[in-house]
Amino acid sequence: MIKCKKCGYEIQQSAKYCTNCGCANEKINNRMKFKKITIAIITIIILILSVSFTIYKIKGIHKDTKNTIQMINLDSTEFPDIKIEVKSSNDKIHLNSDNITIKENDSYQKNIKVDYLEDRYIITYEASDKKSNNDRNLKICFNENNNENIIDTTYKAPDYKEESKSANVEYSDNTVNTYDKNEIDIRNLMETFMNSSIKSINSKDIYYVKQYVDLNSTILSEFQKTVDSYKEQKITEDLMIFNVENIKKLNEISYEVYTFERYKIYYGAKNEINTSDFKSVYLVKYIDGEFKVNSIKEINKV
Repeated sequence: MIKCKKCGYEIQQSAKYCTNCGCANEKINNRMKFKKITIAIITIIILILSVSFTIYKIKGIHKDTKNTIQMINLDSTEFPDIKIEVKSSNDKIHLNSDNITIKENDSYQKNIKVDYLEDRYIITYEASDKKSNNDRNLKICFNENNNENIIDTTYKAPDYKEESKSANVEYSDNTVNTYDKNEIDIRNLMETFMNSSIKSINSKDIYYVKQYVDLNSTILSEFQKTVDSYKEQKITEDLMIFNVENIKKLNEISYEVYTFERYKIYYGAKNEINTSDFKSVYLVKYIDGEFKVNSIKEINKV
């Protein structure tokens, strides 16, 4: 018990007011004020920490995707074929033909290819403007996770005279003539098929390859098994290099296609990244007016 300072009446220590005169109990009210101030201070500290953590995360995300791509060489000696070498010091950045755009002056370039060689990326394309001896403003734009990285540079287009290609070259009976239309169609098919294969593997959906394979063969069901296995292991891939090394004619409708492939493989379940090279043999057949991939005859790791 304590006495009211005003009237001397005894009151409980926890009482807010004197029951005799109504005077406030200063001790209990001071404690309540202190408690409220303490809660307010703790709330402010929590808010400051939350804001600081958010800013840190934002800066961290930006740091992961900041512009760490640098051009180390531009080769125009084979103009209109342009070769650009770039390096990235950020392991979280992966360049591919889907996330790069190239603009020369006011024209966006098509058929951009991206290969990975040792410690750098090789970007190649054929300039749409074949005019010689003029300066080109070149903008290379890489976009990932809504973060844009841009390289601005210039180069001068050298003299260019389109040489007539002679077909007077000897070929073996089982090798397709370099200027044979079939080879062009087969190369186009293989490039599209490989890019679609990567999309199917990474999206875990064989829809993307269906139109490029022989549906009467077993290749689609085999591909589905691969996709299911990769899904279980959380595997994704980037096709770094793809080259058709040879095309052999077996008969009027069948061809063997020999390829070299380099993949960067991400093993999600193991948290590992590996780069692997393969030499493969594909069987391509002419079906209903177009070429289709019938089967994968060989896959050899090199």
